[in-house]
Amino acid sequence: MAEDKKTYCVLGLSKFGHRLATSLFELGATVIAVDKNELLIQKTAPNVTKAVCADVMDWEVMNHIGVANADVAIIGLPHDFDVTVLLVLYLNKAGVPEIIAQVDSEEKSEALMLLGVKRVVWPEKDIADRLVKQLAVPSLVEQISISPDVALIEIPCPDQFIGKSLIDLKIRQKYNIYVIGLKRPSTDVPGQFKTIIAPKATMRFQKGDTMLALGNTKDLVEFTNSMGLEANG
Repeated sequence: MAEDKKTYCVLGLSKFGHRLATSLFELGATVIAVDKNELLIQKTAPNVTKAVCADVMDWEVMNHIGVANADVAIIGLPHDFDVTVLLVLYLNKAGVPEIIAQVDSEEKSEALMLLGVKRVVWPEKDIADRLVKQLAVPSLVEQISISPDVALIEIPCPDQFIGKSLIDLKIRQKYNIYVIGLKRPSTDVPGQFKTIIAPKATMRFQKGDTMLALGNTKDLVEFTNSMGLEANG
């Protein structure tokens, strides 16, 4: 394992917190999990570095187990907002570099961001947003973390693009999307593709090309609809 690996402290073993703690540990991270529910601690203990049954509001215990020295603190208490706020204040005072918190409403999300939380997670909303995006743009490759409204998708090259370049087509200016890569059929191995990252503006599209396009989901949907394109699964 790398000597400079991060230490993650998961405070509150909600389903989200448990999953996050065990998954980070599987990837080789140092993970400290804290919850006052003994059954949850017993369930989590074999799959993290250290599992402690304690009240997350007990600052003496938190200091003793090294929460203040964590690189990242993750608060998994979506239904205990008052506790979450006090934990954020404690972690900020302790100098923890990055704080992530699970929430269950937009108002709580905004409030925690004002308190200095770098990232808030609303699993139910995130899943719903991702499903909407996948339904609206079935060719979705993955969600980019820039914002919930941005996506990277695969788009079959429209027939009218073949033989033309990015300079000729002015895709960014006309459609407000960015072509950041191309998947092009191999001329040597049938059925295989080569990926071209950041294609030159002078490169001309060829039959069979698939564009990797980045942009606002709404712009991507409008583009694919305007081109009459079928999504790539």
